[in-house]
Amino acid sequence: MTKCALLLGLVLSFLVVPPMVATGQAAVPVPVTRTFTAPIEPIPEYDAQKICDPIPRPGVVATKQLLLKTYGDRVIYIPRYGCSGISEHHEGRALDWMISVRKPAEKATADSFIAWLQKTDSFGNKNAMVQRMGIMYIIWNNRMWRSYDTAKGWTNYKNCAARTSTAYDTECHRDHVHISFTWDGAMAATSFYTGRVLDPGAPCGSIGGSGVASPAATDQHFIAIKPSRLVDSAKGIGVATAQRCRLMWENSASPGQLMEVDVTGRAGVPSSGVSAVALSLRVGTNAPTSVYVWPTGTSKPSTVQAVAGAGGDGRATVVVPVGKDGRITLATTLGAQWVNADVVGYYTADGGTLFNAVNSWRAINDTVLGPGQVKSFKLGGKDGIPTSGVDSLTLSVTTTNATKSGALRIHAFGGIAPGADSAVYRIGTQRTATVITGASDNGSITISNMSTTATVHVNVDVNGWSGATGDLYSASFGHRILDTAAGKGASGVVTTGRTISFSARGVSGVPASASAVAMQLYATNPVSGSAFRAFAHGTREPDGWQFTSERAAPTAQLVIAPVGSDGKVSVVGISGSSNLRADVVGWWTSTTRSPSPTPTPTPTVNPAAYALSTALSPSFVVLPTQSTITGWVLPAKVSSGKRVVIQRWINHTWKSVGSATIATTGKFTYGTQPVVRGSYLYRVWKPSDGCVNSVCTTRGAVSPAFTLNAAVRYAVGIGVVDKTITKGSLAQLQGGVSPAVAGSLVTIQRYTGGKWKSLGTAVVRSSGRYSYATRPSTTGGFLYRAVKFNEQCAQTICLLQGAVSRTIVVTVG
Repeated sequence: MTKCALLLGLVLSFLVVPPMVATGQAAVPVPVTRTFTAPIEPIPEYDAQKICDPIPRPGVVATKQLLLKTYGDRVIYIPRYGCSGISEHHEGRALDWMISVRKPAEKATADSFIAWLQKTDSFGNKNAMVQRMGIMYIIWNNRMWRSYDTAKGWTNYKNCAARTSTAYDTECHRDHVHISFTWDGAMAATSFYTGRVLDPGAPCGSIGGSGVASPAATDQHFIAIKPSRLVDSAKGIGVATAQRCRLMWENSASPGQLMEVDVTGRAGVPSSGVSAVALSLRVGTNAPTSVYVWPTGTSKPSTVQAVAGAGGDGRATVVVPVGKDGRITLATTLGAQWVNADVVGYYTADGGTLFNAVNSWRAINDTVLGPGQVKSFKLGGKDGIPTSGVDSLTLSVTTTNATKSGALRIHAFGGIAPGADSAVYRIGTQRTATVITGASDNGSITISNMSTTATVHVNVDVNGWSGATGDLYSASFGHRILDTAAGKGASGVVTTGRTISFSARGVSGVPASASAVAMQLYATNPVSGSAFRAFAHGTREPDGWQFTSERAAPTAQLVIAPVGSDGKVSVVGISGSSNLRADVVGWWTSTTRSPSPTPTPTPTVNPAAYALSTALSPSFVVLPTQSTITGWVLPAKVSSGKRVVIQRWINHTWKSVGSATIATTGKFTYGTQPVVRGSYLYRVWKPSDGCVNSVCTTRGAVSPAFTLNAAVRYAVGIGVVDKTITKGSLAQLQGGVSPAVAGSLVTIQRYTGGKWKSLGTAVVRSSGRYSYATRPSTTGGFLYRAVKFNEQCAQTICLLQGAVSRTIVVTVG
């Protein structure tokens, strides 16, 4: 409503009724608009009416106001309720201007407006206003004119020229002008409304190819990566045409568009060995639409992965198997969409982490992030999340009470912030997003508010974690296990406080051994603000939730839930109400195998296997201090003189960074010194020895992973422009901070009454410089210093250590 009102206000600000008067009589007025340049939208295409959603769209409302303001008060209809027959009125993108052909003055007015729409502008653009306003067709006075087929001109409408009786005036459009709009025009996205020419791009198209997809893979490991852009259709990235394009909906008048996207070998995904990908998906749409994503080479599923409202955007985390030729396919149900997708992780048969689902619990409760604010949180050590060995987290992030719209970015504490948004927030709404993010070894994350003007309240619920131990993932192409409207699994609307339970294993291909399921939960008819939580049946209801609907429209979201001992999942209504559907897109089963890139438990002593133990001292250093890794490899008589390999977790894989020789006692020592601040995950590997044809005389060993936290200490300088000033003058203090963290604060203190007292703070610029002005109220000598406190802290660990500048003296005479 706010966007519609804003667009309407923009239109009305430049649409006026000119006092046009011809010689001796009043002339038919002509609308006046802003000045346009030569560029113009392409000829509108036919967007067939498909849904019943008769909400007046902003472009249509603006045209109505244009008619009223230019030609005077007259009845104009936009929506048509009941949705009987085919009409764009049913989608709020058509209007009927009630004006009669039987009254010469009214006919002249209607003819004049239509002529204005179809007039060639000074740049030679035919039907200029039709194109700028996104008008699809016009029906008036027995005839129909189609902008998408101008070669036909005005054609006879329903043989109306021969049906002259007034009884047919409405059907033959002799008592009103009918104007239908494209979705772009209806949503006021074209230049008439915005002043900017809309470049809609071409259809994105399919890549082509042959063959069918492999069956969905089972028993897979997960590798989380820094979000990497896979698709950006507005820039032609990752699409078949390699040009700016939109995903066009499939309709009855055209074959429609299926967007095929190459996944493997791009955006951080290996070229082989990948069974499925986890995506952060965003679609910007001109019409209400549902989004489907599936492996190329299989049939389009009935599972909805995302939903977006007209003129808005839909966001979702999607886990989808990779199809033939390493591709996935996308389709939508209405309008045209700009598509963005970032890879946040992928699944592989070996070489990754295992997942541990937990009943959703509230880890961060109503924390406030101010404009540009960054906060870090330790989530490990409670409610099923270990104190170490965490690689990634699956979260539900709910935003409320936003003062403006904005976005959050979430990443591992001590790591590099991603270049893509993790969740977006909107003023006046409550939004929940499923977020898969890397985490530091102790489960710490950092959340950044990307808006420089908005404040937002953030809640974070934990749904699971990935690490060295846990369960293997198996993908599904989407099988329905719940439809409360149809009575499948459970029946009836899920209202506030109502709990339903349904079978989630032993059905729809989910094995009886499944410990947790990944579901696409779909609310078919929610009231605005509806919220739901899913958890293992038979367990205490948790305090977290995974699903909200910010508006009274269908909503889809990925939900992960443990399965109860009886094989069931429960869903409870927290607020609002809706019928619910749930499609299983994957599940987890327990395993005793360990993934190759993550540490295994310390082995017991075995004559045929090495036993390895390690220690790190200290585990927290302030650079450039060095830390030492020590350990023993037994039996010493076998390991003596051989080498252990030191490995560090880099870009979600273990990489060798050094080695150390084993002494005769079995002991080894290795010094390490990171060059930049951060949390570093290490392990030690002793390879197998005496191997022939995969048979080894002594099997190797891998230590548990351990974390080195490396901090840097600030260096703070302070100076003054004039060391001696007169009473009442400003003392201009200035200095520098290293490392330079733009936007951080320096505290200025003055020594008074036998102790240091803070006067205020100064903002550090990107250059590391700061300045601060203070006005001493008396004469004498005044001592000043600058202080940087600890920053980038999670619990007791701070990666930026505070410092105090030297003391300076300012004399006031």
